Amino acid sequence: MPSTIRIVELGEAEALRIAELKFDGDSSYIKIRRTLRDFLLTSPDAEELDQLVTELLG
Repeated sequence: MPSTIRIVELGEAEALRIAELKFDGDSSYIKIRRTLRDFLLTSPDAEELDQLVTELLG
């Protein structure tokens, strides 16, 4: 499977997981950004996605 297709699949999976996160109306932009960054760094697909993008950018 081409790496670009796999990157799209992983991105779609991440988007679905992110959509499930809940933020209250009082959450600041900074708090939301930090939460999303931490979430993405600990994602089960983060390592594979990082490797694919690194290979693609070469």
